[in-house]
Amino acid sequence: MPALKNIVHERFARYVAKGMSLRNAALKADPEYEGKAPHMLANQLRKRPDVDSRIQELVEDDCKKLDLGKEDVLRMLAQMVQLSPSEASLDSNLCDIRYVGKDATPVAVTPDRLRTLERLAKMSGWDKENIEISASQDVLEMLEEFRD
Repeated sequence: MPALKNIVHERFARYVAKGMSLRNAALKADPEYEGKAPHMLANQLRKRPDVDSRIQELVEDDCKKLDLGKEDVLRMLAQMVQLSPSEASLDSNLCDIRYVGKDATPVAVTPDRLRTLERLAKMSGWDKENIEISASQDVLEMLEEFRD
């Protein structure tokens, strides 16, 4: 899929694909936005099928560059959901980093579980009926735990 024709939509898709929050991606994609509810703009953009497809494509392209397959991503997402807050570490590639305080001290935080589960469901096809996926048995077993 080529870049989206609407530059705001394309910027938004790129920012979200890189991991930026929807609200911040919307504000950064459209710096002239003067509405009082940027989360509404973010939700409108995220629900657009063309934007959603573009985000998926950009994420898949990034995974190819990293030499990650779908199974690898599904496994990482499953591990993120299982990560407890006490396991948060700056050394973990499963944690997010937030900068807090005036001195911008880095703090490790666990990923948002709901968002991670939504991504798992979407990548696994659980949001659509009658779709089958193929994966190794260990990935299927991990995913099956979340399905119940």
